[in-house]
Amino acid sequence: MKPARYGAIEAGGTKILCGVTGEDGRWLARDKFSTAEPEQNLAELIGFFSQHPVNSLGLASFGPLDIDPTSLHYGRLLNTSKPHWSQFPFARRLADALNTDVVATTDVLAAAMAEQRFGAARGCDNFCYVTVGTGIGVGTFIAGKPLTGKHHPEPGHLPLIRNTQDNVASACPYHSHCAEGLASGPALSRRVPVPLTELAATAPLWELAADYLAQLCHSLMLCYQPDRIILGGGVMRAPHLLPMITNAFESQARNYAQSLTEQNLLVSALKNEAGLLGALALVHPLENVHVYT
Repeated sequence: MKPARYGAIEAGGTKILCGVTGEDGRWLARDKFSTAEPEQNLAELIGFFSQHPVNSLGLASFGPLDIDPTSLHYGRLLNTSKPHWSQFPFARRLADALNTDVVATTDVLAAAMAEQRFGAARGCDNFCYVTVGTGIGVGTFIAGKPLTGKHHPEPGHLPLIRNTQDNVASACPYHSHCAEGLASGPALSRRVPVPLTELAATAPLWELAADYLAQLCHSLMLCYQPDRIILGGGVMRAPHLLPMITNAFESQARNYAQSLTEQNLLVSALKNEAGLLGALALVHPLENVHVYT
């Protein structure tokens, strides 16, 4: 009998990661593709997993995504801001092409699962994981379980109060002043002439970003009272941003909500690995998976 193989896909707004492990949790193969049109990415993924067959496959995708396993459209993208991906039956197409079971969830819920198992939410049953990258997504765990309804919640599209000096159009095609439209990577990048990675820590944009992200954290705190809020994604690689968010939160909350401190407002411990590890967690017990950080 051949040893079991487990596959994982993290489909994000700018890149798609995939990998295969054995029963011992060691990565046997990994690859990365730029997120393009669905048929192109599907062909790339089928090519990878045809070379590295798996017994089951975990899919963590940007959303909105149908994550109801009883739904006829389980694993299908809903109306999304990513061009050409709306209504794409992602999980079904993979399952049919690879003749394997596919378990699907959103990229942010998968990342939250991984943080709970390996990272900044270890030992914590009530927390929110916020990814701030190409988009903004939130995965919330209450009493150790992911919070979902008919579909997964979308706090990344909660409306924010615009700074009166901020007249740049929203980066979200659906909302004029949601968190994703004002504070995601593309939203911030359109406000400055250089890449965010080259922007000085003293640039005014960071104060604006901190204000918007603190508003989102304030809403999460009021709604869920999490023990921790964990921030991940490319924008949070700026080391000066976290304390700025903490300060902005305190100014907005005015001692009404629970305070955010260095103990309960944290940056992701898994860096770029959270989503792929979370996808793997959908199909693998993950006792011995090697964590690259």
